[in-house]
Amino acid sequence: MKLFKYNEAATVSATNNIVNLIALDEPQIGKSVDNTPVLIYSTGIGVEIPEDYIGIVVANEDLVKTSLAMMNGIQIYKPGETGELIIFFRLTCGNAFPSLYKKDETIAKLILVETKNFNIEVENTYENIQTVEAIKTEEIQNITNTNELSL
Repeated sequence: MKLFKYNEAATVSATNNIVNLIALDEPQIGKSVDNTPVLIYSTGIGVEIPEDYIGIVVANEDLVKTSLAMMNGIQIYKPGETGELIIFFRLTCGNAFPSLYKKDETIAKLILVETKNFNIEVENTYENIQTVEAIKTEEIQNITNTNELSL
């Protein structure tokens, strides 16, 4: 993965396949399609996702301490995508005084995940489930008929 600093004040903090996304400034305020306020945080960091990988932006673990929810829950970046990582949040506090992220705080994380050689196996267990259900039904009938419970 390649990271780019679009602003000299941007902070790069990365370990292995995780990049901490840090607020470059206080948030800008915008509006969503339903006219509700949206907080827009610039990170000043750009990324280029390599082939056979995806980048997943997730909320920071301390999001519960704020009055925010990350728009769309997560953001996915495909191979070859480039550009600044901008994070969008909506307020969750109604009319109460909001608790927001401030400048230089970690607001989200970018996780690089390898997709090459990724296999999904699907096992048909329907027949096994039918067999288990038949055995359970037979055991219940036996218990009902004999009024005994064996473990």
